[in-house]
Parts: sequence; C-alpha cells; structure tokens
Amino acid sequence: PCFQNGVKLENEERFYFVETGSIDEKKTTDIPKKKTPKVVEDVRGLMEAVPSNSIRKLSQQIHLSYGISHTILKKDLEMFSSKVQVYHKILLRDFALRINYFLHNINDDVLDITFFTDEAWFPLEGYVNSKDGRQKIRMCY
Repeated sequence: PCFQNGVKLENEERFYFVETGSIDEKKTTDIPKKKTPKVVEDVRGLMEAVPSNSIRKLSQQIHLSYGISHTILKKDLEMFSSKVQVYHKILLRDFALRINYFLHNINDDVLDITFFTDEAWFPLEGYVNSKDGRQKIRMCY
C-alpha cells in the first residue's frame, strides 16, 4: 500500500497523487451550476436557432455545465439528444421509389427458407419460463 505522511492512500488518491504530487481535492470549474427561467429560455432560443447543436456546444455557448445543459434539454424542453429533431416530408415522387424498393428487395420465399427453432409452452395464466424449453440438441451427421 502507498502512504503519505502515515496516511494510506486509496486507489483514486494514489493515481491522483502520482499525476499531481498532492492528494488535495481537485479544483472545480468556475462554470455556474444554476438553472434559472432565463437560462431555460436562452437554451430554448439557441436550440430553435440551431437544433443540431450538440449538448457540449450548447453548454459552451450558455456557459453552463454539461450536466445542467442536458437536464434543461431533457426535463424542461423535452428534447432528447438521441431522437431525431428534423423530419423530412414524404413527397409524392418518393412514393413510387418506395414501392419499387419494396418490390425488388422483399423476398417472397423468406418464410420458406427461415428455420425457427424456438418454441414455448405456456399456461393460460400467461407466465412463460423461457428456460424450460432449452434442451441440448445432438446433431447427427
């Protein structure tokens, strides 16, 4: 174990000590951590102007931490970073292209060449134990 002035260092402190030479707490950033109605409106305006902004860029523009920016987007504005924010209108000319894609890329024999191996027995109560149906199958060649 590592010791400094007779005090045992834990793993995080040990790595921090190796990097900095001290086990003092890390300094926090000067970025404000307050969420106010004015800040929420600023975020709303920025996201309406540039909806493709990442949360990191947004937090830099409004001088807030990444976590507060993410919370404002998620809880106050109900915008989610993993969801599509821009929708494209489906035009009439796209309809024929979609039909052609479907007709040429869908295999009519897909169910004939598919081999389903899972089966489940379940009572009328609706409870299914998926582990009951697992059996070792011996293959003979």
